[in-house]
Amino acid sequence: MANYRIPESQMPGFSALIQISDEQFDLLLETLRKFPSGAGLEAFQVVLKERLPNSSFENLASVIFSFGTLLSKTKNHPYEDAVLGLSNAYISSSKIKLNSSQEEMLLSRLQKIFDNYHNLRNTFKAYNLLSSNENVFIDAQIISDVRIIFNEDLDDQDRNAVIIHRLKIECDSRENSKDFYFALDSKDLIKLSQQIQRAIQKEELIKTNYSSSMSFIDITD
Repeated sequence: MANYRIPESQMPGFSALIQISDEQFDLLLETLRKFPSGAGLEAFQVVLKERLPNSSFENLASVIFSFGTLLSKTKNHPYEDAVLGLSNAYISSSKIKLNSSQEEMLLSRLQKIFDNYHNLRNTFKAYNLLSSNENVFIDAQIISDVRIIFNEDLDDQDRNAVIIHRLKIECDSRENSKDFYFALDSKDLIKLSQQIQRAIQKEELIKTNYSSSMSFIDITD
């Protein structure tokens, strides 16, 4: 069995997992089952805050999402090794001594979470497919600027000008984040807009044509 180590930042989530009532835990499992594939941590925190208002919902959401990378790499069932490894890691690292019933509860609840992790597991698989590319888009910005063309006689105010658009694309590479800059004119903007609209139309057509045979995951925050 692999050795597991729980980061200090995730320890409160494991503690909250033990402290919530059985009723709250059932609500947590129901939320986990119904939570849509592709939705992110912030959305999960919002849902848990609504359903478990008096719990440490932020810590619970954080630790549950932290299982994603682990489970997205796990083939099929069972998850016994991960369940037992994480449980033992928390018990050995916790500053609070757990009694036998609490240890059994943690083990049982981790197993039930993993058994109901299907949608989130697909989310992380989809994200891994996206992030496997060398550069992954993060953000973009277009800065427009007017460049004046001066005449030989600088005092001559009958001047011309050109508008230049500077496209900045921020992406996440396999090593670090990168920024790329491109100079564009109005024709370039139109061409870029047309290509984007064409890509959106192709996505809509693909989703429509294959909606009966597969469900598509949209990654959100």
